[in-house]
Amino acid sequence: MMARVDHRAVAGGLAAILLIMTAGAAQAAAAAGASAGGGRVREPPGPAQWRCTGYHAVVRGETCESVARDARITVDQLRELNKGVVCAALMNWGHVCVRGYVIGG
Repeated sequence: MMARVDHRAVAGGLAAILLIMTAGAAQAAAAAGASAGGGRVREPPGPAQWRCTGYHAVVRGETCESVARDARITVDQLRELNKGVVCAALMNWGHVCVRGYVIGG
C-alpha cells in the first residue's frame, strides 16, 4: 500500500526551506564582510554609548535643571548621559550620571 503525499505541502515546505537557507546565506555573507559585488561591506557605526564617571545622588526637590546646573552641564547633556530619564520623576532615579565619555559609535 502506498502512502498519499500532498505535493502542495511538500512544495510549500521546500520553498520555505529554500527561503530560510537563502536568508541564512545572506546573513553569513554580510557577517563575513562580502557584498554581492565581491567588495567589503562596512557596517554602520552603532549608537554612541556613554561610560559614566561621575554620579549625583538625587534628593527631594531637585530638578533636572538644578542637577545640571550643579554639575555644570546642560539639561540636554544630562538627558544624553541618562537615556530615558524623566525629569518630572527625577526622584525615582536615585542616582544620575553627570560626567562621562563616549565609547563606541
